[in-house]
Amino acid sequence: MILQYKKIIIYVGGTVILLSMAVFILYYLGQGIVEDYQTLLMTKKETARITKDIENIAEFENIALSYESEFVSFEDIFINPDIPIPFIEFLERASQASSLELRILAHDPNKIEGDPWPSMDFQLTLEGFYPSFIEFVEKLEAAPYLVELRNLSIRKFKSRTDKPAGHGEFTLLVRTFVK
Repeated sequence: MILQYKKIIIYVGGTVILLSMAVFILYYLGQGIVEDYQTLLMTKKETARITKDIENIAEFENIALSYESEFVSFEDIFINPDIPIPFIEFLERASQASSLELRILAHDPNKIEGDPWPSMDFQLTLEGFYPSFIEFVEKLEAAPYLVELRNLSIRKFKSRTDKPAGHGEFTLLVRTFVK
């Protein structure tokens, strides 16, 4: 009888050991499966995000191509700081059309904190009549360049006999944005 108890104890003990090993093996296998599943989910999400990014890039390229001509014209509103000749020629044509004498003093380009782009200042000294000056300013505001009128001083010639009445000197500081 003792032998049968020993056999039962051995069978029960062996079964418990086998079941314990099976539980541990299944537990670790289950954890591996869960980790692999989470990795698969992350990979699928990343693939979906990359696919969406590729679609967005393609859409952006299509939009950029459709607006390319406008981007080119947008670049033309900035002057070249090394050679601002087209802008100076524009100023000279506008002053001649407005019957004003023009003197131009160009300052060095600089980047002012808070401004979106580097800029270059031009001090314009104009001589002529006030309505002509207003006409010049209107032409300057309608210019194909990105400009900002900064400062204006007006001096009237009272005691000068060589200048007619109503003739004055206008000093205007113009900021232009550069490439």
